[in-house]
Amino acid sequence: MNNGLSRVDRSLVIYALIATIIYVGVYANNYTLTLTGVSLFLIFTSYLLTWDLLINVVFSSLKLHSEVVTVGNHVILRINAYSSLALRIPMEMDLICSPHLKCGAVNDIVINGALVNIDIEAKWSGIAKILGAIIRVSEPMGVVVRSTFVKLGYDIAIEPMEQTTRLLPGRRFAEDLSGVSLHQTKYGDFLGLKDYDFLEPASSIHWMTSARVGELISTARSEAGGTPSLVIMEYTPRMLKPVDDYRPIDRALMILRHLKGDFALLLIGNGLVRFVKPSQFTSLVNLELGLRVFVMRMESKESIIRRARDVIGRFADGLDDYDLMTWLYPISIDKGLSKYDIETLTKYLRKDSLLVITRESFNELLESNVDLSRVHVVIIDEGSGGI
Repeated sequence: MNNGLSRVDRSLVIYALIATIIYVGVYANNYTLTLTGVSLFLIFTSYLLTWDLLINVVFSSLKLHSEVVTVGNHVILRINAYSSLALRIPMEMDLICSPHLKCGAVNDIVINGALVNIDIEAKWSGIAKILGAIIRVSEPMGVVVRSTFVKLGYDIAIEPMEQTTRLLPGRRFAEDLSGVSLHQTKYGDFLGLKDYDFLEPASSIHWMTSARVGELISTARSEAGGTPSLVIMEYTPRMLKPVDDYRPIDRALMILRHLKGDFALLLIGNGLVRFVKPSQFTSLVNLELGLRVFVMRMESKESIIRRARDVIGRFADGLDDYDLMTWLYPISIDKGLSKYDIETLTKYLRKDSLLVITRESFNELLESNVDLSRVHVVIIDEGSGGI
């Protein structure tokens, strides 16, 4: 907390002292003291007006050159500030980031100075956002201060971090997920033809029969066959709930990263079912972004704008919906699986499928008498506790 005088208070104190000098000089009929006070008034006022002019000129042509490099769980922001006015002026900068990144104030940047490398640590997986920076420039006394917001707009993919491996819980499933393969290597015996299930690989489609009947038909084989195993993951706002700086979604992404082989991923939550083929997304972190944006849309636009203004003030009015959705973090994150979600999940459970779920939702499945006896379950705790 800053216990010093504010910039307005400092200027008032200085002007009050000058006024006191002038008053004493006039009262004592001391022309020297009076002229000294008037001179100080003119000098201080000229000082403030000169700096105000200089800072406004600097701001009118201020530009930032920046680039981002990701190294493990660290983001290196390289930034340089320059202005057409050839003056080296120190500035303060507050980085505005999504909660994935530990951003803060940066005080060692000089306008028209050297390139600065800012090391930002990532604490969550997903698509992190460096929205921009609030820049403040002041004269040495800190009386004249000007600030502006500069948009940077970096979307940064933070892959699941290795150090979270120790936090992976498990129940009725191998503790070391790094060697797990969900792909069966041998085809089972041919049993016949059946309607194509969208969870099956395209290689199981019997194309000649499909062309003849006008709809997709696949081959049915015994359980030893080569159909990829199924991974079912809870996809609810509860997965985004941070406790002790950890979120269930981070652990879930780490689990998916460690799984090897071909598998089908089914996301269930919010009354919807989403089927994802791993080959269809370039990175697992898009799953985090998709869920986060979906939950953000549950909040009213007025509430989102109000929250943005609380952070960056009037500058929030110039942001578009995408910037707001990817920068701010959802607040309605206590909702888990609905009754409809539980019914849907029950329909898709298969023998030896893998269920990735939060502890609260797991308990709700037990209360609903869902049979999980033949299913591998990974329970993701909320927080840094154990299994």
